[in-house]
Amino acid sequence: WSWELLSVAEQSALAQMSVFEGGFDLAAAQAVVDLSGAGASAWLMDLLQGLVDKSLLRHAGRRFGLLVSVRDFASRQLEALASTDAAACQADLRHQRYYTSLAEREVRAQRGVDLDNLVRACKHAMASSDADAAVAGLALAWAALRLIGPFSAALALANEVAALPGLGAGQSAAVALVAGTALGAMGSHAAAVERLRKGRATLPEGADTRLAAHLHCALGESLMSCGALDEAEPQLVAAEALARAADDAPTLCWILNNRGTLTQALGRPAQAQAIFEAGQLLACAAGDLRWQAGLLGNLAALAFDAGRLDEAAAAYAQALALAEGSGDRRWAGNSQCNLGLVLCELQAFGEAQTRLHEALVTARAIGHRALEHTARCNLGLVALGRGDAAAACTHIEAALAGAKAIGQDRLVLSFRACLGRALVAAGLTEAALECLQSPPTDHPDLRGLLLCTLAEAQAAGGACEAAAQALRQAKAIATGLPASPGYELARGLERATRAVSCCRS
Repeated sequence: WSWELLSVAEQSALAQMSVFEGGFDLAAAQAVVDLSGAGASAWLMDLLQGLVDKSLLRHAGRRFGLLVSVRDFASRQLEALASTDAAACQADLRHQRYYTSLAEREVRAQRGVDLDNLVRACKHAMASSDADAAVAGLALAWAALRLIGPFSAALALANEVAALPGLGAGQSAAVALVAGTALGAMGSHAAAVERLRKGRATLPEGADTRLAAHLHCALGESLMSCGALDEAEPQLVAAEALARAADDAPTLCWILNNRGTLTQALGRPAQAQAIFEAGQLLACAAGDLRWQAGLLGNLAALAFDAGRLDEAAAAYAQALALAEGSGDRRWAGNSQCNLGLVLCELQAFGEAQTRLHEALVTARAIGHRALEHTARCNLGLVALGRGDAAAACTHIEAALAGAKAIGQDRLVLSFRACLGRALVAAGLTEAALECLQSPPTDHPDLRGLLLCTLAEAQAAGGACEAAAQALRQAKAIATGLPASPGYELARGLERATRAVSCCRS
């Protein structure tokens, strides 16, 4: 009945708007709705307002949208117009062309609000065997998904595009970049390395400088996460040279973020700080809130590692505000989690727990499994600080199982040290000793931390000499590090020293 009361132009406009998913703005409507086939000369804005007045179209801020029932009805009417309105029948194609031609910076600026439309455009291009549009749509969908998640949706879409017949070498490399970075964001770093290596090998030398820089950087990032620091460094060096040649500020911010992280992991905190600060200046000059948040978060981590807890807390809080301003839920979740840990160390347990619960919710929503497990472990540390050893064990055991499931060796070692502390506090000395018997590791700082906690467990069980021996080994590792022991190892040494002293007395 409502449909029959509409003018021909309103019917055509409403039918064509059924191709939108998740809403649209005026610019999109102007690009997609073509009324020439309806013989109408009405101004589109007047038609939109009329449909809003008739409650067939919703309007909020700058966005329009259809109720699901209205959209389904309008979609059927669009099919019915096939024989009489040739322009209306091309609405899906115009929708595809509009959304696959957007700039990545527009998608990021809109905080992923058009994700559903981007995915629809990509899938329509695949159905039409338009490889160029499908790959472009995939890249834009990933620009939205890396902000708001879930990362698994990007991987699934990348795998669909990868299955298109006849993809060119550059197109295959671009798809591999999305798949690899999505795998890395999900915590599957070994799989990410494999996918990114294939993508880099596929891309011809000298072709698409920006894509080559992204592949090198993403590969270096995943290699770092796998502990292959020596292999990661040349990838990041190559990425930086390409990004500087292309004068690509956002990519250079990403690379500097990773180079600083690598430098920190190699035990050169002063150099890492200089790299992060250079990236921060670049991000500020470009007005890039997302990378301001990411780089500031790493500067906060350096402050935490140096034991400057108040400075770290303030920097993490600022990084969180910047991340939320950019719409990047991943950086926001990271900042929430890290801020929660610092607040725990400052014994602000209530606020720490709130931040960590927020980080946990964010991590689960976007599919960031490493962040999820880290937040869960940190919640265990909050419980431990409050004296609830049983709850601490429950949280940290769950985090440890999750880290093992995704093959995150560094997290596994870190969580084992935390679990050992919780088990000692719970009076479960034998279980703590079993947890802390660690094989050799490529992470000497974590091995030192495990030895410190082992000394605590042995001292709690009355094995004073064994505890003293473990403490000596931990001190030797700390002395041999290329930089001063970080905050967590330094604190571990303090706790172990007290435990051994009490045991002997």
